[in-house]
Amino acid sequence: MSEAIAFDTHGFVKNPTQNGFTTEKAVALIQRDIAEVEAALLKWMNVALIAQSRLVVGLVVSFVR
Repeated sequence: MSEAIAFDTHGFVKNPTQNGFTTEKAVALIQRDIAEVEAALLKWMNVALIAQSRLVVGLVVSFVR
């Protein structure tokens, strides 16, 4: 099991030189991470939508019989 680690993204972008980044690179890095999380969420939402649709169709078909 993995544990979530708290990370202050605002502090990371606010003081990027302390972390060895320029402001532009720090913002780009966080935007890329957000885009990756968004893509993963959309993938799982689509999978859940398909599963729910199949379940509803299956239930309707079983009730009609």
